[in-house]
Amino acid sequence: MTESRSNPEHHVGRSFLRDLPLSTRRHRYQGKEHFLRTRDLESDRFQSSEHDTSEYILFDIDADTLERDFLDPDIEDDSFTFDSFNTEENLLLIKIRTQEHAEAIQEFGYTIMRQLDGMRLREVIQKFSTKVEADSQGKVPDNGWGPKRLNSGRGRRPTIVLEVAGSESQPKLEADATFWLDPERGKANIALTLKLNRKRAQITLDKYEWDKANGRINRVQRIEITRGGEKKREVTVSSAPLIIPLEQLLERPISSPVENDIIIDAEELKTIARSIWNVQRK
Repeated sequence: MTESRSNPEHHVGRSFLRDLPLSTRRHRYQGKEHFLRTRDLESDRFQSSEHDTSEYILFDIDADTLERDFLDPDIEDDSFTFDSFNTEENLLLIKIRTQEHAEAIQEFGYTIMRQLDGMRLREVIQKFSTKVEADSQGKVPDNGWGPKRLNSGRGRRPTIVLEVAGSESQPKLEADATFWLDPERGKANIALTLKLNRKRAQITLDKYEWDKANGRINRVQRIEITRGGEKKREVTVSSAPLIIPLEQLLERPISSPVENDIIIDAEELKTIARSIWNVQRK
């Protein structure tokens, strides 16, 4: 069974899943073979579409089946990866993985780790790409970083997270940032979102932090990377650099002369963007 989210009988409740694009396709989970077949069909449909369509697939699934087929820690098959879930609403969300999506995650991660190498901090940082659970909800970041030695009360959660999505998905990215920064859920210090335009060479990078006074996220920086103009191949970057305070990553004060904030300047952002556009063939 396939439904569109625009059908009022198939409303997504007041969870962080509610901000999905209206073009998101919805299916009833009917076992692993059906899941893989549906995922592959929806992926082909998305990647062949010339329109802005949703890169997400929503499944109705009961909590016991979700635990058995997706959340069991002994599962080693990476075919059954997911974006997020809500056991209270019996929902599982899949994000279609495209080449440009993978390239963005890889290049951004490489840029951060290269700077940490220069500070001799690689050995104290761990990458996070496993699920984080909070009450009935759970989510897997596209990428995340944090200290190996975790503060008490944080649990195994990243301090900095990255989420990547297409041009139709701004509300979903903001909902993701809210989950990660919420002190009752993700507990991260910074959420970074990369929005990739599928139609033209344009990337939007947003940086969010938690506004304690108002109990919601606050976008503290927006960087636009575009290519075009009169010279056609000219790349422009607005509001660079991106600064990630080291203290927010490590959750401790800077302790040596070689330690500094992570600063990703305009040239590095252009390099990341060109790598993504090469995959997109833009």
